[in-house]
Amino acid sequence: MAIDQLGEPAWSRDEIVDSVTEFARLYATRPLQNNQFGMGASHMFATWFIARHLRPSVVIESGVWRGQSTWLIEQACPQAEVHSIDLFLDRREYVSPRVHYHNIDFSEIDWSGIAGPDALIVFDDHQNAYNRLIYADWFGFEHIIFDDNYPPHAGDFYTLKKVFAGAGFGNVSSDDASQRYRSLSARATRKIGVLAQRFGAGEMAVIPQYQRDRVAANLFDAAFLKKHLRTYLEFPPLFETGLDEPTPKPLLDESWSDRVPDLYAERANYNWICYAQLNTRS
Repeated sequence: MAIDQLGEPAWSRDEIVDSVTEFARLYATRPLQNNQFGMGASHMFATWFIARHLRPSVVIESGVWRGQSTWLIEQACPQAEVHSIDLFLDRREYVSPRVHYHNIDFSEIDWSGIAGPDALIVFDDHQNAYNRLIYADWFGFEHIIFDDNYPPHAGDFYTLKKVFAGAGFGNVSSDDASQRYRSLSARATRKIGVLAQRFGAGEMAVIPQYQRDRVAANLFDAAFLKKHLRTYLEFPPLFETGLDEPTPKPLLDESWSDRVPDLYAERANYNWICYAQLNTRS
């Protein structure tokens, strides 16, 4: 059975709603007024709120696109050390002199000395989210945001929402960028695929996910996530989205539409963004 929450986050719904007006003022100053194919208002708000609440000393974003999310992270965590990863850094329109940029895959970077409970990862790279959590867990990260968290039968990668639905993944994108990302990620993961066994599955069950794009429908991935996650939360959309797939209860009703018109205009731009907190190691 699909789920949208495990455990309890370290904030309340009232705290989220109370932050909307402040975020709306910030959103009006964003460097890219049209961020097509990048984060929209609901996901930017979720990322900003979570990052500001956690106050990480280090933030890693995998997937930069034109740089709007980099700017957002700097606003939410002005004192944090920021690492931004993208294979195509030439697409940036916002570039920060204080950010460490990388043009290799997250899985090919040694995060020793950086990972820990004071760090936050923002994945917006359309990679197998289950594998990403395994890497994050191995390095010792605890807090992760997945910007795109497609439901079954949608999207171009294996998301946590698909994991919890037991749906597997078989819709492979032909986009050149996605192909390059998958190629780099697959090469890196094959090198240390044995690490996946920490999630409790045997070699036959997990390792093939590192070696192919398709994932068969299964229930064991969800069982291992439940074992290793302290918290999983699909962050609510700001408004009713009009999407066919159910979402968590929206944060705002129509009476807010005139108060935050920029946010309301992007109400349909929502993709079940989620926060995942891994269990800390003993």
